[in-house]
Amino acid sequence: MTVRIVFDAVNAIVKGANDDVKLKIQKMLSYEVDGGRYGGGGSGWDGQSSMFSWANGVFPAGFARAVAADLGRSGIKCALVRKN
Repeated sequence: MTVRIVFDAVNAIVKGANDDVKLKIQKMLSYEVDGGRYGGGGSGWDGQSSMFSWANGVFPAGFARAVAADLGRSGIKCALVRKN
């Protein structure tokens, strides 16, 4: 499988990715929100947020090369496509 990351100056979108690849990208682009773990209320939220939108496969373009490199190190073929 070859995953394509199409990006412009603002956004990148991943195409041809299965759920396993999307999960890797989501983990790469996730971060812990200050005070998020202490929100209480039993919401089930773990205090993490992600810059990756699972529904449409979009993330900030500034991470496109890093995501492609990390996927490559994981053995996933990845093509970067610059959109003008």
